[in-house]
Amino acid sequence: MYINAMTADRLEIGGAIVGDKPFGLVDKDARFARWDARKSLRWQESEPKLNRRLNLFESTPNEDLLDKMRKLHTSVAEMEQSGLDECVILRALLTETPDLNDYRLLFRKAPWGEKLIAALSPETYRQDESGALWDYFVVGRIHRALGGDFKEFERYDGRFSYQIDTQKDVLRFDPESNGRVNDGPTFHIRGNRIEKKRESGWDTDQRLAMDIKNVTEVRINEVTGRLEVFKDMSEHRLRLIYQREVIGSTHQIEIDVTSK
Repeated sequence: MYINAMTADRLEIGGAIVGDKPFGLVDKDARFARWDARKSLRWQESEPKLNRRLNLFESTPNEDLLDKMRKLHTSVAEMEQSGLDECVILRALLTETPDLNDYRLLFRKAPWGEKLIAALSPETYRQDESGALWDYFVVGRIHRALGGDFKEFERYDGRFSYQIDTQKDVLRFDPESNGRVNDGPTFHIRGNRIEKKRESGWDTDQRLAMDIKNVTEVRINEVTGRLEVFKDMSEHRLRLIYQREVIGSTHQIEIDVTSK
C-alpha cells in the first residue's frame, strides 16, 4: 500500500519529524498534559474521544507516559536515520500505537511534537500501483475516526470487504475492496435508515444509497471525525465529505466536483 500522509498544502513543512531535536519532555509536562485533558472535558461537551483521552492520562503514571514518549522519539529518529520516508514511518507508528492521536496534549510540549501532529493531520491514503486502496489498516484508521461497529468479510476473490455501522444518521458505511480490476476501490454509503415493524418482522426503508467506484484517495482526520473520499475524473475531481457529527447548519454528508 502506498501511503502519503503529507497533503499538498503541507509539503512546505518538509524535513524530518524528529531530526536532531532533543527529547525535551520532563515530569511536569506529563502532569500538565493530564490537567489539560481534565480542562478540555470540563469546558467541552463530553464525547468518546475526550473521555478516552482523559482516561489515558488519568490511568497512566507520569513515568510511563514519559517512557512511551521517549521510545517514540527514539523509534522515529532511528527510522529517519535508516532512510525511511515519512509515509512509511507514520504507518509503522500508527500500527504500533493506533491511539497515537490521543497523546497530542503531550506532543505539544515536546520540541518535535508539533511536527508529528502536522504529519498526523490528516492522514492521506492513495491507490497503490495495482489500483488497490482498502486494506485492514486503512479501514481501521477510518473506523477510529468515525466510530461504530467494524466488520470484515472475505470475498470470493480472496480479498476482503469492510463494513462500518455508525451510530448517527448514516447508519451503514461500507468501503469495499475492488471486486474487478476495472472497477477499482468502491465506496458504499447506506443511510438515513428507517426501520418499520411488520408482521413478518423488521423491514428497513433505506432513504440514502450512494456508490462511488474507483476511489483514488481517502483523507482521514481522526481528531475531528471527518473523512474525505476523492475520485479523479479527467479534468475534474469528485469529493465526498462524511463527518461523524453535524457541524453548524451543515449535514453529515457533502459532495462537490471541482476542476483540477
